[in-house]
Amino acid sequence: MSNKPLVLIVEDDSDIATLIKINLENNGYRTCIADDGQKALDYFNKDTPSLVILDIMLPEVNGIDVLKNIRFERKLKNLPIIVVSAKSDESDVLTGLELEADDYITKPFSSKILLAKVKSLIRKETERTAGVEGGVINILGLIYDPHKHTATKDGAEIPLTATEFTLLGTLLSEVGRTFSREMLMDAVKGGAYYSLERTIDVQIASLRKKLGDLGSSIKTVWGVGYKWESAK
Repeated sequence: MSNKPLVLIVEDDSDIATLIKINLENNGYRTCIADDGQKALDYFNKDTPSLVILDIMLPEVNGIDVLKNIRFERKLKNLPIIVVSAKSDESDVLTGLELEADDYITKPFSSKILLAKVKSLIRKETERTAGVEGGVINILGLIYDPHKHTATKDGAEIPLTATEFTLLGTLLSEVGRTFSREMLMDAVKGGAYYSLERTIDVQIASLRKKLGDLGSSIKTVWGVGYKWESAK
């Protein structure tokens, strides 16, 4: 069986689907095409792709409902999904992102840009799964062990508060994903203490300082929140 990443293309326009297929296969990916939403959902009964390119306007089951169904399955919650649509209205962009699509691109689009997005998302998911073993996360010499409730860097334990430990674990759980301040607040206090949102920035600043040179891996996404993005 090939080790090449498999991309599921969910697109009812055969010309566009073929163009995406050729571009991806010429760059080392395997592909499969589903020309309606129900076929896309049925595909998951026989295989799980490395990434999904998902059109919004589809026959049978629309793209938004396909996205909802995918994210409802716990085993697929981290599956990279790029939503593609002729719609450029802000509400459609937000709907896709609120349903946890990883990226969004509007038609007409550049094949090079789409390819770059595919490469980036598959790389990030590969890094995430490679760094997680039995709940223990190991990234660039930083070992996060939720069982022992310890975080060590190059063998030395980092003195984190309970809040800092939880924030670090949340960011490391999905490398490259942006967590809003509300999501981080919920991770720390289960959504019970809404005033905590105002202190997230302070906690992140302290966490960065304690991580030393790895602190720069915590990136600020202005107006939204934070993400972990390891330096290359």
